[in-house]
Amino acid sequence: INSLEEEQKTLSDQLRKSHSDILNQESELRRVSKERDVGTVRMEELQRRFQLLQEESRGFQERLNVS
Repeated sequence: INSLEEEQKTLSDQLRKSHSDILNQESELRRVSKERDVGTVRMEELQRRFQLLQEESRGFQERLNVS
């Protein structure tokens, strides 16, 4: 009976640790997903700014070619 209680305690401890590990992994996944989303938004903003700069540069080139 003692060994059954010890085994049950061991399994219970392992279950608690596994549950804690899963919670930590879920938390890390949420953090990384948020970082990815922020990075995606920044990249889209940079792409828009780059396109605007390209258009501005083309405008300057056209004005230089006209003069």
